[in-house]
Amino acid sequence: MSRGVTHQRWLSACLGLVVLMAACSGGDAATTATAPIATVTLPPLVESHGLGYGFQLGATDQTAGLFVWFTDLRTASEGNIPEVSVLPDRRWEVEVRIGSDLFADPYSQPVPWVDEVWPVVAGKITILERSDPDGACGYAMALLEDFEAIATDGTRVPLGDFEVENRGWGCFAR
Repeated sequence: MSRGVTHQRWLSACLGLVVLMAACSGGDAATTATAPIATVTLPPLVESHGLGYGFQLGATDQTAGLFVWFTDLRTASEGNIPEVSVLPDRRWEVEVRIGSDLFADPYSQPVPWVDEVWPVVAGKITILERSDPDGACGYAMALLEDFEAIATDGTRVPLGDFEVENRGWGCFAR
């Protein structure tokens, strides 16, 4: 038997195994083979932080954080941020960071340290409340739903739903 035929049979057997595994798990072969669901567990993201036009939600020990920024500053400064946005949306930059002291002041000790960055590739952002800055910082609250990130190993990590606030809406660090 030629090497090409043996290689072809081996590939067919592997594909068959992937299809069988997908059928047993209730998924399809393409999803199972390319986007495994992670079993990673992040610490609870419960503390709101925020400056600028975005939201930050972190673990109490500052080892994990969700960072959500509206990147179209002209639109934001005009007060035209959409009430509902579905990710991916080029106007929003959203990521999970894993590290230490993630919400520490970068101008003092300890400094934030990032070990991993996971892009958030799915979800919905709903602005629940917003008061734009008028000489002082504004306030905003949002519901973040069905967020999913891609971990550094390529697995898809369901993050879930969060309610988050920003008491420094529209203000930037100096």
